[in-house]
Amino acid sequence: QPGNTLAKLPHQNVDTGMGLERTVCVLQEVDSVFDTDGFRQIMDWIEAESGTPYHASEVSLRAHRVLADHGRAASFLIAEGVEPSNEGRGYICRRLLRRAIKRGWYPVVGGIVIRYRREIKAFEKFTLHSRIAGWDEKWFYFEHRFETNGTVAALAYSRGVMRNREGAVPARDVLALIGYNEPSPALPEIVSKFL
Repeated sequence: QPGNTLAKLPHQNVDTGMGLERTVCVLQEVDSVFDTDGFRQIMDWIEAESGTPYHASEVSLRAHRVLADHGRAASFLIAEGVEPSNEGRGYICRRLLRRAIKRGWYPVVGGIVIRYRREIKAFEKFTLHSRIAGWDEKWFYFEHRFETNGTVAALAYSRGVMRNREGAVPARDVLALIGYNEPSPALPEIVSKFL
């Protein structure tokens, strides 16, 4: 506003789609999340282990990014207790990651909305519970519950898609990899409102 004053928005809590990683890109003045502090250590490790510089070619650029993103995603799954294994959820996780990587598929987050029920203070410990809420022709929808002291402090929903060189991989093709052909459960109402 004129005079460097701020005016209240008519609709509070508008989702700008900026997200943490996009904000970090702006603050660190880089063009890609893979060039931010959050990925630099991973990218440096991949360079050292592979002996191939990150920016050597388009092929190495893409390969380094896929390895970093899949490795980070697998780390989050394991941190949530979903370890690749030969049984149960772990087996599904293992099969999906293995087959997706072989096909050159990589996950892309397409949007996130979070509703806070109470403040989460900086460095406050919380437990994150994530689940697949459902899917449509293109997107998978995830629910994330942030719990502290036995109560839900925040509830988030995100959508993601698997992509390859040609574009988005249909959800039915991703599900077919693990032999799942059931319809999606009914999506929570909030999903249709924000996504």
